[in-house]
Amino acid sequence: MQTTKSMQITKSIIVSGGVALFSAAALVAAVEPVAAPAEERPLHLVPWPTQITIAKTLLKPGANLAFLTDDQPPARGVDVQLLKDYDPGGGAAPFYNEPQTDWSHLHIENFELDGVRVRIVAPAKPLPGKPWLLERCAADPLQVARALLEKGVYFVGMDADDFGSPQGVARWSALYAELTTKRGFSKKVVLEGYSRSGLVAYNWAAENPEKVACIYGDAPVMNVQSWPGVKEKELLRLYGFKSEAEALAYNQNPVDKARIFAQANVPIIHVCGDRDEVVRYEENTGLFKERYEKAGGRNMTIILKGGVGHHPHGLRDPLPVVEFILRAIQIPPAKPGA
Repeated sequence: MQTTKSMQITKSIIVSGGVALFSAAALVAAVEPVAAPAEERPLHLVPWPTQITIAKTLLKPGANLAFLTDDQPPARGVDVQLLKDYDPGGGAAPFYNEPQTDWSHLHIENFELDGVRVRIVAPAKPLPGKPWLLERCAADPLQVARALLEKGVYFVGMDADDFGSPQGVARWSALYAELTTKRGFSKKVVLEGYSRSGLVAYNWAAENPEKVACIYGDAPVMNVQSWPGVKEKELLRLYGFKSEAEALAYNQNPVDKARIFAQANVPIIHVCGDRDEVVRYEENTGLFKERYEKAGGRNMTIILKGGVGHHPHGLRDPLPVVEFILRAIQIPPAKPGA
């Protein structure tokens, strides 16, 4: 038996944790004939209008896809897309294995702010309003910045590794003021936090939610008790903890601030591995999700890569994340086939 290219799904789809996130009426089934009925195969929800050719590169051969036909958020809770058949070794080119992105064809400015290096990479054709992406460092291991630069978005990296401490948050505030008041950058910034960068991204955003266009977290640290842990001496020093017990009792982690983001309705997307033993999902993104939902949050998407640990970061092809960000800054993504 073969399914047709436009077969309708006829029952609710269970994605994660026993929660039916999308009704059958909202879904159109995947892309090409398969050897077995769709309901017997793994089903993966992909936000429209992510291109079919891109979405298929994220999964192992034979996996079934479904596309949302409505841009509205899920009826309740967080949109969790569990890619059980995520394929880190096939499909599109492995962007995360490429050498560090070559910015030589673009205009780059390096300067210091509060003793910390800042790098601004300007797109060849900047969009009106100068939208920008801010990261903790000037690298681009996720290749999202490269894709956004091609769309006209600036990339700004601030080389500071301070576990999201108050000093780090203050540096980001100084940089934001510099770029928005003196250089005309957008007052709504896109924040990227991969791994430890999640701490400063979320801590700054919690103090400035009205200044955030959206947040992209990739296996982000959101809980210092989980990582680096209360025995990390540099953490104790930067946060001013007098003892491990004081660090253990700390309750101002990003996971403790979920209500702020639920109330502010900041668009959030996370990409995580479901077998991450370094930044454990259940102690970081999973715990944040639980508290975010309890606070009424409904503007978060989580893409869980089945069978993947902390590395490799990102998606093989970053287009789903790039399109999410373009929507947040109100730049229409390209239509499939365009």
